[in-house]
Amino acid sequence: MKDLRRKLSGTVALVPTLGGLHNGHIFHLKVAKKKSDVLIASIFLNPLQFSATEDLNSYPIDEKKDLKIFKKNGVDIAFLPDTVEMYGKGISTIVNPGKIATVSEGKYRPGHFIGVATVVVKLFNLIQPHIATFGQKDAQQLQIIKNITQDLSLNVKIIEIPTIRDENGLALSTRNQYLNKAERKSACEIYKSLNMAKKLVDNKEFKTKIITENIRDFLKLDNLISIEYLEIVDPTTFTSINILGKKNLLVIAVHIGKARLIDNIILNT
Repeated sequence: MKDLRRKLSGTVALVPTLGGLHNGHIFHLKVAKKKSDVLIASIFLNPLQFSATEDLNSYPIDEKKDLKIFKKNGVDIAFLPDTVEMYGKGISTIVNPGKIATVSEGKYRPGHFIGVATVVVKLFNLIQPHIATFGQKDAQQLQIIKNITQDLSLNVKIIEIPTIRDENGLALSTRNQYLNKAERKSACEIYKSLNMAKKLVDNKEFKTKIITENIRDFLKLDNLISIEYLEIVDPTTFTSINILGKKNLLVIAVHIGKARLIDNIILNT
């Protein structure tokens, strides 16, 4: 890939994916296409970011379908490495993003962000893109990628993509495929709860405990929803806060059936 990169001219964009593409990924591709001369998209189901209890072996991917989506949306080069190509027979060097990888989402998925950071650095080194897209839906991941890009002096501009939602507000996710009709209806309650939080802040409620208690009470009315975590954090460090500051982020993870879904909303005072 490095040898190929040296032969490319103009601005090179990278859209990295795990596969299982949906309209959110397509939006990434369209943004990256407009901003580049060469669009590279990757599919790599990275085992380093999945724990032993997670859905690595059942993750809903369809390589043929994904490649058709790439072609239809102007991808010039599709990079589909396997685990041996990415990590050889093993990997002894990892990228640890620091404390931010241990709080909020990182607290409930130990080692996840080390896997994310490691594979992203490897992709950046292999492909050497000028720009790369990452989504606001995975807000903590986005911040970590920004951190490592700056801290490790990686010459890549990170393009932030807003959360893409369906007509009912549900954030698009590959794992939405796990939801049946009833579960999908319940999943739409997540976005309603986020908007509840925003209304509370608009009405001058700045105590995070009161905001999160209101959301918990609302979501508990749906017996298909199990909240894993719900907190309001500093959007840069992802540490929990008690009183809203100027910039704040509400983050949530829930389980509905087989699906684990995350979402967030900015709460600026």
